[in-house]
This record gives sequence, C-alpha cells and structure tokens, in this order.
Amino acid sequence: MMVFLSSCKWGRISEVNRDYISELNHYPKFLVSHFPSEIKSLPIVNYVINDTTNDCILYMLVEKMDDGACNIQDSLNKTVLAKYVANDLNIVTIKTEGLLEWHPEKIVYYESLNRGGGVYYPIPYFESMEDYPLTKDISSGKTSSGLTDDMIIYIIDSKPGKYWKGLKPNKYMPVGWKNGYSKGICLSTKKGVLIYWFIVW
Repeated sequence: MMVFLSSCKWGRISEVNRDYISELNHYPKFLVSHFPSEIKSLPIVNYVINDTTNDCILYMLVEKMDDGACNIQDSLNKTVLAKYVANDLNIVTIKTEGLLEWHPEKIVYYESLNRGGGVYYPIPYFESMEDYPLTKDISSGKTSSGLTDDMIIYIIDSKPGKYWKGLKPNKYMPVGWKNGYSKGICLSTKKGVLIYWFIVW
C-alpha cells in the first residue's frame, strides 16, 4: 500500500513555516537536525511517508537554492560520510513497498554495502516528483537513484539498527543493515535545487 503526502506549498511564509516546524517536531531530532530551521522562500515541496506498511519512513523537503545556500556545497564536501553522483550504478537504495508492487523489477538484493571499491550507505530511491514545477526536472527513471545525473547526493549520517517501531527487516538489504536510517542532502547547482531528506527502514 502506497500512502504518502506530497505537496507544493505557496501562500504566506509564516503559515508555511508553522506547518513545516510542526512536521519536523513529529520526528526524533537526530533525524532532522540537518534540515533548515525555517523556510526562507517559496515554493517548497514536501514528500512524506509515515506509514510503516510502505517498509520505510521518509521525509523530504525540496527548495530552491538562494545565494547563501550555494555555499552549502563547500561545507558538505568537508563534513559528510560519503558523496555520490546520482547515476552511480553502485548506489544502494531503499524503495517503498508501493513502488515495488508496481515495479517489482526494481528490487535489487544487496550482498554488502561495499560496492565498486567503496562503501555505499543506503539512500531513498527518489520516486518521480514530476507533478510540480520545482521538482519536475530532477526526476529520472534512468538512474539508480531516481534523480537526474546532475544531482549530487551527500550522506550526512547512516547507521544500522531499529529506529522506528513497526518496520520489519528489509529482505533485500545486506546482513547487519536489515534495518537502519540514513540522512542527507542532494543538490544541483545547475538547477539550483536542494533536497533535504531522511529515511528509516
């Protein structure tokens, strides 16, 4: 069953911030500590999955990069666990149960996170977000991540273990990582788009 909320938010920024802060408060702080403390410009796009029957919990915020946000890339390069390009074939992705019901050929059974000479921490598979002008140009069914190949994926933190009640062990993840979480940021300076995200499986 695919249950999620996806929305593009306009309107008064004070109201959007009220809703955004309320949403972040639903999650443990360690999962959302890298998200911006407030929304500074609109529109934004939220993508939320809170139903454990989807085999994961996911929260994403997509926004346009402002002039100050462009400096985020330099900061991320110095502090992250890992960095991948969106079309890297070794990427390990967590996919929703709904996506796999519709596209069972997308199941990949991962033997290890050590792939292609490096460690590949799990990321969400970024399902199509083509419904909104802000996100329609960043989705691609041709890459292993679901993002266009100009997007860079930064892993800020990722650990194995049980972090959300009701999530069963993931059948296609490697031993030791059947449950866990990852969080990070994706960006494209070419398109001026940032994606803040976390996923728990």
